[in-house]
Amino acid sequence: MQHNRFYSKTPQAMHVLRATAALNGVDLPLREFSAQFRTRWLTRRFTWGVWAGIAPLEPGEYVLEIKAKAHGGFWVDTTYHLEVAAA
Repeated sequence: MQHNRFYSKTPQAMHVLRATAALNGVDLPLREFSAQFRTRWLTRRFTWGVWAGIAPLEPGEYVLEIKAKAHGGFWVDTTYHLEVAAA
């Protein structure tokens, strides 16, 4: 069996220098999260990340901004324009 360096037995985490998320300018609380799971083929995988959760949104328009910077030159700066329609 060939060893694949991309399939770790532990979550691969980054040292986060700064991370923010905001919905319509209101900061969202962030938390670090890691877990293991199995694919539908029962292969074990691991995940890690910095996450935020939001309650279901009322119909309307929203702006979600996510920014982060980590060691090693990794960074993210993205803006989502969301439109929630009535059910």
